[in-house]
Amino acid sequence: MATISTLPSRQIKSTDYFIIETEGEATARTQWNLEALGLVAKAAFDELKTKVDGLKDEIKGEIEGEIASAYTAKGSVEFGSLPDLTSASVGWVYNVTDEFDTDENFVEGEGKHYPANTNVVVTDYEGSGTKKWDVLGGFLDLSGYALKTELQSATSDITQLQSDVKTAQTAAETAQAAADLAKQNAATAQSAAEEASTAASQAQSKAETAETAANGAQSALDSFKSEVKKNYIEITTASEAV
Repeated sequence: MATISTLPSRQIKSTDYFIIETEGEATARTQWNLEALGLVAKAAFDELKTKVDGLKDEIKGEIEGEIASAYTAKGSVEFGSLPDLTSASVGWVYNVTDEFDTDENFVEGEGKHYPANTNVVVTDYEGSGTKKWDVLGGFLDLSGYALKTELQSATSDITQLQSDVKTAQTAAETAQAAADLAKQNAATAQSAAEEASTAASQAQSKAETAETAANGAQSALDSFKSEVKKNYIEITTASEAV
């Protein structure tokens, strides 16, 4: 029986399915189709893996290059105390505290004079792998850079401040709620006082009305008594005269 490796490449056709036409071996078509699919899938996978590996290496190289080119502040030293370039790493920056003249280890060449507090950095000269010092243009004051520990401390302080602000806000909201409740209670008390005052006024008015009525009744009673007494005297006098 023929195998996929013995079949000419023209026998593998790309249609809805892989159809391998063989001469005299139609019964083996299914097996060959599966073998063809496996080979094609493996080839596609190998090609994709190669591309991915190449991309990974490219990205890794770019990242390493960026890391290597990043500046790293190493502090302040005198010119004569700069480290040997063989032991220094690309990107190391030093603040030279005294005046100095460049030598052959500088990108600028020999004999260039620079004042105290000039900053120099280790570079990969023209990408050749040879390290040289390069004078940074202008004055780069590294004292303004915050240390990692300072940043961590500042972050901690900010976090604490945020917590304090939140606590103060909660306390203010609680005080406001208490003030609103007190205001509501005061309004209720004021309303109750006004109602009591109205009721007292109404009671006073009723009392005055009752007193007036009582006075009128007393006056009528006195008049009635006087009239009765007068009539009694008159009747008594008349009786005695008869």
